[in-house]
Parts: sequence; C-alpha cells; structure tokens
Amino acid sequence: MYDPIHKTSKIKDYFFPATILFTGILISVAIFWNKNNINENLPSAILPMNISENERVKIPTNSKDPILGNPQAPITIVEFYDFQCGYCKIFAQDTLPQILNEYVKSGKIKFIFKDFSVLGEDSKTAAIAANCAFEQNKFLEFHDGLYSLKDENKIFSKESILSLAQKLNLNIFKFNDCIGLSKNKELIDEDIKEGKLSGVRGTPTIFINGIKISGAQSFSFIAPIIEQELKNNSPLLSP
Repeated sequence: MYDPIHKTSKIKDYFFPATILFTGILISVAIFWNKNNINENLPSAILPMNISENERVKIPTNSKDPILGNPQAPITIVEFYDFQCGYCKIFAQDTLPQILNEYVKSGKIKFIFKDFSVLGEDSKTAAIAANCAFEQNKFLEFHDGLYSLKDENKIFSKESILSLAQKLNLNIFKFNDCIGLSKNKELIDEDIKEGKLSGVRGTPTIFINGIKISGAQSFSFIAPIIEQELKNNSPLLSP
C-alpha cells in the first residue's frame, strides 16, 4: 500500500545526513583554503628571508625612549604606538606580555617604545604621562594602567592620570613637574616625525631589527621572525 507519510519520512532520513555531509565538506574546503592562503595576504616584505640589510629600517633611538630589557641584546624591537589606538591595546595586552616573558626577560631582546600620538591631544597627554613615569622606573606599569583605563572607557583626563600615578606610588611632585615641561611634547613630535620617515602609516607598527610589521599581529606570527633573527645573528640597530 502506498504510504505517503512513510515515504516522506524515508526521504527525510536520507536528506538530513546528506545535508550534514555536504556542509561538512564545504567547511573542510574553507578551512583548507584559508590555511593554505593565509600567508598570501601578508606583505612579503615583513618576512625575514625576503629582507636584505639595505631594506631594513634603522630607527634612531635615544636615552629618553622607554626601553625594556638588556641594552646589548642581539634583537631590537621598536614599537610606534598611540594609547588611544584600539589595536595598540590588543597588542599591548595580548602579544607584548608574551614577548617580554619569552625573549626580553631572557636577555635576547630589548624593546623600545616610540610615541606615534596622532589621535588627538588626549593621546599626547597620555604619552607625556607615561614618559614621565619612565623617569621614575614605572613605565611598563603606567603603560599597562593607561590601557586598563581604556578598558573602563575612561578618558585620559588630568584627574584619571594623576589617580593612576598615585596608585603606582609615583612621586607626585616630580611627576607633575615633568608633565609641565614643554620638552616632553617636543620629544613626542620628534617620535612622530621619525615614525613617518620610517614608513609608519598606522599603529601599532613594530620593527624587529628593522623589519617592519604593521598591525596588532599575534605572538605566533612574530615569534618565528624573532627566531629567524636570532639564528641569523643580525647586526644590532643603532643604540
């Protein structure tokens, strides 16, 4: 006897597994394609094996630049950043701690910070405050604290910055005197000029022994470049 209900049920029994199988095939193809094409979207210039010594960017640095790590380390990383940049916050909170733990603490890298404060006066206010914290050996703590303020959607006001300085037990008198010095704004303007001359077009931008890398790249992307540089024992950039 013809049973339309039973027949429909059978069709569904075949249809749903087939749909699942087809969907699985599509997902597998997409994953395979992305895996094999991910590096095609990355500029070849950032890969160490494609960089000649003449193509490396030499970033001038000075004693006023906040620096972490061994000054004689074989690898120099220079970061241009803006405290109001969301991608800089991602890099600072996700990638930078891994670089510090894996390479800076072991003496393999020195990490230098350069201001590229182009997102308004609040950016420069934050940068000046961080550089003044550097003079009291609290740069990294202040750096992290400023990004935490962004997490709380707080602006870089005089009050919020002073509160952070007090929280970190900075000498408030020295801190306030430092912030008021016009030379600090001049140093930031100099960093911005150097960044532009070095090809910085956005933040964050880092240079690993002169190899330019743009954007908030992950540690898994940056680590092989560092390892390649350690293996090549590239000459230091100008201290």
